[in-house]
Amino acid sequence: MTIAQLLTDANQRVLALEQSQTVYHSGMTAQTRLLAQLIPLFPEGNVYPDTAHEQRSFPDCVYSVNDTGSLQYRGVDMSHSALFGLSLRHSVQADLVEKFDALAEVLHQQSGIEVIGYATGFEENTADGGNYVIGVEVLISHPIGFDAQSPQPYALLTLPGQESGVEGRYDNCGTQAILREHHVIYHSNTQADLKSQRHTTQQALHFKRLPDAFRPLEYVKGEPLKAEGGLLAWVDVWRDTYRMQPTQHP
Repeated sequence: MTIAQLLTDANQRVLALEQSQTVYHSGMTAQTRLLAQLIPLFPEGNVYPDTAHEQRSFPDCVYSVNDTGSLQYRGVDMSHSALFGLSLRHSVQADLVEKFDALAEVLHQQSGIEVIGYATGFEENTADGGNYVIGVEVLISHPIGFDAQSPQPYALLTLPGQESGVEGRYDNCGTQAILREHHVIYHSNTQADLKSQRHTTQQALHFKRLPDAFRPLEYVKGEPLKAEGGLLAWVDVWRDTYRMQPTQHP
């Protein structure tokens, strides 16, 4: 029995450290999420990766990946992100601004997707006079184990923490008590959802005793973590005590 199993028994979707390391991270996940928001806004199909078709019509959108990265907690990935650059173009400035406003509103409603900046300009073209351009930076982030189809899209991540001896080693003592930490990481869209998840975790863990421990689990502290794309991230620290057994010599 582990804390991951205790949380699973409480109907929480959980990834333990050894499981999270085997989760395949597809670099296409963020692009798929972006296209799902872009395509309905351009029903003519004027959405292009990296470069636009020469015979395109306007308005159009060209997107590219500017950067990718991850956020870590204690050296372990807890979320992946991709930064996209978008170029919206149209010959009519008012129509372009309207399209940008519609895009910004749609993206703002999506968890883990954030418009972090934009700039305007004009692209000269001798063939048709030129087009107005709005360049947009969009950051898409999703935690390890993200599953948009799940009722609980963000799995809890459980990690082992620091261990420390809490008794001196004496010649007449064959064992030693070890105080150990357990870390539970949450991702949520709202404070209300985060509070609900933490309450469920507290009910599942408080004063439960793991098989190898002689003292039950107790809550130590909680604190916010850095998150991207408008997500909330939080870690709770729990601890218990087990006894180190002496080495058996032949």
